[in-house]
Amino acid sequence: MDDTTLQVTTRSSTGEGLVLAVEGYLDEDGGSTLARETRSVPEEEDRRICIDLDAVGLFNCSGARCLIAILRELERQGYEVELIGVHPPLKRFLDLTA
Repeated sequence: MDDTTLQVTTRSSTGEGLVLAVEGYLDEDGGSTLARETRSVPEEEDRRICIDLDAVGLFNCSGARCLIAILRELERQGYEVELIGVHPPLKRFLDLTA
């Protein structure tokens, strides 16, 4: 995979709900890709989504803002969202915006 792209793999997991594994560069284009994937999430009975960011190698402010907008939209729709594998620089950015 190219370092400047973002790929999202979706799988169902017992107990975790739907898991979105994100890999690559989280910039504005990557954020749009992630948003598109979350909008196509089927209605889950337990309304739980886990977003795994462990394989996100780089991010920029535009991508982080897209992620924040995605999280807010999912929560507005009634989903319980858990972020896992968040690397310290992105975690600090997300903590500042919370």
